[in-house]
Amino acid sequence: MLSPKTPPKNIDEYIASFPEDIQALLEKVRATIRDAAPAAEEAIKYQMPTFTLQGNLVHFAAHKKHLGFYPVPTGVERFKEALSDYEGGKGSVKFPYDKPIPFDIISEVVKFRVKENMTLLQKADDGDVPHIFRREHLHGSFFSGVKYRKSRSQNEKESQSPLKLILLQR
Repeated sequence: MLSPKTPPKNIDEYIASFPEDIQALLEKVRATIRDAAPAAEEAIKYQMPTFTLQGNLVHFAAHKKHLGFYPVPTGVERFKEALSDYEGGKGSVKFPYDKPIPFDIISEVVKFRVKENMTLLQKADDGDVPHIFRREHLHGSFFSGVKYRKSRSQNEKESQSPLKLILLQR
């Protein structure tokens, strides 16, 4: 990756560290994400531009031969057919610079991730927390700002009752 020698403090610094043609591309990706998720906040995480809304939505980064787009595994899986022309991994996609960047797909993926994060937040508010939000998965998620404890249901025998995650506001 063509990263600066000192880590960027914000997305503006990150973009400014690249040649003008890459800067223009990064600004267009940024605008596409901003249009798809106007309430999202910008951050630098893992030394990459990141948009957050009740947790990470997507990351993106300029590399030597491609633009990396990181919508987490669910974002890639949900759009695997639309993204099938591009290389990638479990939670990443590589958009080569020598091909047109699919801004429409980026927008749809971001909208999906917004819905996904808001649905998870609603489930947490309703007490219906998915099993993936156990203690080992809480770091870095939208639950990282809350206290939590495990408790057993009062109506079930202790030996047979499943553990539930109870969220407590700080």
